[in-house]
Amino acid sequence: MGEISCAGSGTFQENLRRTVTAQSSGQVEQLPIMAGSLVFKGTTLAVLGGESVQNGQEDLNRAQDTAKDGVTIAQDGVATAKDGVASAKEGLENAGTP
Repeated sequence: MGEISCAGSGTFQENLRRTVTAQSSGQVEQLPIMAGSLVFKGTTLAVLGGESVQNGQEDLNRAQDTAKDGVTIAQDGVATAKDGVASAKEGLENAGTP
């Protein structure tokens, strides 16, 4: 980068400023960049941790377990319904024979 010089007094302001927000709350455990560093899309600015992040992970794990249980229950329901259809077909076929 080039140098900036000024012959008189004055103030300088950054050319570009962006506000960054986190998708979840938590304690900042790491700041892998230094103030004034050039960053690009995808650069990790902070690593969050702490109790709220752990609680969020636990909530996610419980939700995944509940979803898996729901899929198993639905699959069992489909199997039961198929058995019911097969029994009904058999009953209809037998009803037509003396």
